[in-house]
Amino acid sequence: MASKHPSVETALSLRGENIPATLTYRKCRSISFRKGEGRSLKVSAPYRTSLAAIQKAVDELAPRLIRLLSRSSPRPSDGKSHYFFGKLYDYPLTPEVEAKEKKAFYAYVLEATRKYEAILDIYEPYKVSVRKMSTRLGTNSRKTHKITYALSLMAYDPHIIDSVVVHELAHHFFFDHQKGFQLLLHSAFPDYEACRKKLLKPDFVWEREKKD
Repeated sequence: MASKHPSVETALSLRGENIPATLTYRKCRSISFRKGEGRSLKVSAPYRTSLAAIQKAVDELAPRLIRLLSRSSPRPSDGKSHYFFGKLYDYPLTPEVEAKEKKAFYAYVLEATRKYEAILDIYEPYKVSVRKMSTRLGTNSRKTHKITYALSLMAYDPHIIDSVVVHELAHHFFFDHQKGFQLLLHSAFPDYEACRKKLLKPDFVWEREKKD
């Protein structure tokens, strides 16, 4: 059965690079972007949105879209293995395996959130949830006092996941990424910049220094 939402295959210019894109027009209020296969984009836009308007959105969101395209799925392309908590497992990420790992991931980030709340002297515990997110690794909602973590983090070593936990908790004190936020973040988590580089590559493994 054909989709009720019309789609168009095109290319969008992202900082001078032509990026293949699938445009899907639907009943929605704004333009949104998701990562497609390989280095491509999936775009949802309201009916009658012009290609020029979509390109303008790409130009405005260029830094975020570049980061989005730099990330890969936790599933290797061969579909026969996958990363979980920074380790490569030689079996596919089936729905059953994914459900089990999602449960373990939720338990981990809940415990990590409580650990760093204590370190940062945050006395009201945050509600914690996990879900698929296409452009973010985590969000902190002051309105609901809830932190949501991206399921894609499941692929990374726990130490790298912790860097995102501390990042979101630092927003308890600073709404944006001002100097005070950076000082608190790096004081609470000295490895933050190294972990951030891992997240941007992406590189799921954290190699700890060996001690004699």
